[in-house]
Amino acid sequence: MSKKITVISLGGSVIVPDKPNTEAMRAFVELIQARIEEGERFVIVVGGGGVARVYQKALTELSVTDSVALDTIGVSATRLNAELVRIAFGGNAHLRVISNTEDISEWGDTPLIIASGEKPGNSTDYCAVRYAVLSGAQYVLNLSNTSQVYTADPRVDSDAKPLESIFWEEYLSLIPSEWKPGLSTPFDPVASRLAKENNIPVYIMDGREGLNTKNFLEGKKYIGTRIANRNEE
Repeated sequence: MSKKITVISLGGSVIVPDKPNTEAMRAFVELIQARIEEGERFVIVVGGGGVARVYQKALTELSVTDSVALDTIGVSATRLNAELVRIAFGGNAHLRVISNTEDISEWGDTPLIIASGEKPGNSTDYCAVRYAVLSGAQYVLNLSNTSQVYTADPRVDSDAKPLESIFWEEYLSLIPSEWKPGLSTPFDPVASRLAKENNIPVYIMDGREGLNTKNFLEGKKYIGTRIANRNEE
């Protein structure tokens, strides 16, 4: 029997909101290590977090408006964060950060791959969906500072309500249609369309809540939102 593969899009907001959150990182490493001991395998794609936004802000203050340049500095931030996570996992992790989704072919017997962003125009959410498609994972777990998808932006609409589940077409109608560097949505539009096309469900939850993530991975009750195609319900 093949081992269960889980792809996690780990938002930089969880581990490096403005600087490395070693407490959150330690808890996350311990949680994943425990699942690895149960025979599971993981691909963890690490986002840029506050590091990316600080550098993107610096470029805009220097009058840089080119989206490719802003995205390039963001991708570089994901690579730095991913290296931090890879080293924190020690020997369980593949010996280098993967920055090209096609390189998953070299996975081998290592139980854990740590990946970064790939190239301008693609977020780490998009990379996570690609890894799910290429590895045969059944879903993507998105861990960020967002606990659920809401009917509207709760920061501007006090009547917004959290959702336990939503279909892809409905979710896509709630968010911008294009990806931009620094875009803040529960799951980015390009990645969402790819997940929809490939029937990959995505689970949105707050990665800073370690017990909630643990409950999800153990098949217990959790707080979050499942996004999927209608035929997957």
